[in-house]
Amino acid sequence: MKTFLLLVTWLVHNQPPSNYQVPFTSMEVCEAARLQVIKDAERMRQEMLERLTQQGQQFSLPPELPGVTMQTAPTVSAVCVAQ
Repeated sequence: MKTFLLLVTWLVHNQPPSNYQVPFTSMEVCEAARLQVIKDAERMRQEMLERLTQQGQQFSLPPELPGVTMQTAPTVSAVCVAQ
């Protein structure tokens, strides 16, 4: 039986990369999991942006600060491969 691996690498500012892999029995299930990882990364970026925007308004910080700080938000690479 053919298996598929979801290979994931998280990149976080000032941290070493975090890697893991998860086996799946079908490409469809692997792709669904890959999309969920990508959605999780986007949700984290949005939550970070909301917090930064709220802090900027609360402390009267420059409006460009959230955009500059977002460059340090976590990013992810996720790919499904046949094993």
